[in-house]
Amino acid sequence: MSVTGGPGRSRVHNERGVGTVLVAGICLGLVLVAATAALITGWLARAEKAQDAADLTALAAAAVEADGGDACAEASKVASENGGRLTGCEVRGQRPRFVVEVTVTLPLLEGRGFNPADVERSATAGTV
Repeated sequence: MSVTGGPGRSRVHNERGVGTVLVAGICLGLVLVAATAALITGWLARAEKAQDAADLTALAAAAVEADGGDACAEASKVASENGGRLTGCEVRGQRPRFVVEVTVTLPLLEGRGFNPADVERSATAGTV
């Protein structure tokens, strides 16, 4: 229903359904916020997994180096077993005092065709 009048008078429009549109807009906003929060949480968890993989890789490589083996070969194997790839390995010093530094890279989005970036983390272990 609308009321029209002469100059200076306002029009009153039928506002039926405006509440539905408003509620739908608010729900859409909440869904977008929840999806963004879930995505960021997943990225942070993946970064934590990359650090865990780097730590395990460094510890395993240091153990092999202490026993006289090839630390970087072991590091590559352990990184692969943890879903990543070894992108850097350096052994500084000589037995019995040495440090192994490794860099491990994991895909940001695991098991998906789309991967916008990789997560890279470093760790060190040794006998110093």
